[in-house]
Amino acid sequence: MENSLENLTQLHQTERVRIVGMMTGTSADGLDLCLVEFTGMDRFPEYRVVETREMALPPELSTAFKRPLELSLSQATELSFRLGEWYAEQVLSCGWDFHLIASHGQTLVHAPPRYTLQIGEPGYMAQRLKKPVVYDFRTADVVLNGQGAPLIPVVDEYLYRDSEEARLCLNIGGIANMTLLPPKSHSLPVIAWDTGPGNTLMDRAMVTWTEGELSYDADGKNARAGCVNQTLLEWLLQHPYCQKQPPKSAGQEEFGSPFFQKIINRFSPHNAGDWQNLLATLTEFTACCINRDLERFGADYPPFKHLFVGGGGSRNVYLMERLQKMLPRVTIEPVEEAGVTQDNKEAFGFAYLGYLWLRQLSGNLPSVTGAREPAVLGKLCL
Repeated sequence: MENSLENLTQLHQTERVRIVGMMTGTSADGLDLCLVEFTGMDRFPEYRVVETREMALPPELSTAFKRPLELSLSQATELSFRLGEWYAEQVLSCGWDFHLIASHGQTLVHAPPRYTLQIGEPGYMAQRLKKPVVYDFRTADVVLNGQGAPLIPVVDEYLYRDSEEARLCLNIGGIANMTLLPPKSHSLPVIAWDTGPGNTLMDRAMVTWTEGELSYDADGKNARAGCVNQTLLEWLLQHPYCQKQPPKSAGQEEFGSPFFQKIINRFSPHNAGDWQNLLATLTEFTACCINRDLERFGADYPPFKHLFVGGGGSRNVYLMERLQKMLPRVTIEPVEEAGVTQDNKEAFGFAYLGYLWLRQLSGNLPSVTGAREPAVLGKLCL
């Protein structure tokens, strides 16, 4: 059998490895797969993106994962097994040649530093594909009193940290997170945090308004047609999470279905104009959270010249325009780095975290998560 401890030991010593990174995020809309070939033994290997795939989540899984806090224990357990089996089918359908799978899983609850839970039973992939699976990347950091998130900043450092220039990296998925990269010549640490909602509230508004016909506001067209409700925006910006300082991470607990229902109860949209005004306000909320946090926590860093943005929100034209308006001195660019794009960056990131696990190198940044010390992230399923 190819999937064995003996072969894993050999893999640890192999300089060139192919790893499949897997990511399903808080938007719960699909699975991103990225096959990456790494060559090296240290933290900064050479890499080549071989191929990327995107698969839509089955509707019943997507619906459940958009309301994770409403799931019972038995439902969550059943979904973990169903998702793991579905994962195995998707990777199998690619027909790829690889050595290791690195799976983020689907987050159901995230309440650091007490606990975090990502589901997607890895045994199905290990059994059907006969390859080792590394999974559960957040727990080791949480055990060390860290946030367990965001994890992608170690990837930002790998891809984008420059010798002389201070840079920003921003990912806008369901939740938005930002990384501040000081120059390598500077003593300031790399820091990162979840700024607040990314697409999650905007997407919920579109799904509710269209009764499920549309899942997102394409290009931000409806938000552009609306007007920001300043009273609602000020109320949104009083959210307790917006007052916190890093290290901090957010999820459905802060900006999921319960909070969205509070917004609906407060705003009570009745017609198309009302919904467009709500979308304009929620888009502004996402942009303001990013801008305000940067002003608060980036003041001690050298001036930032470039912001590299990825995730589904990077394709929201109106949101990008609002961000550029708020950050006139920063050039906003989509992620595009030797095969790593705004769409596959997170899946690539988990392939890299899988590489770090294989080399037994730390995958967390304590300056980001608040963990007591660096840690090798991930658990193994053979």
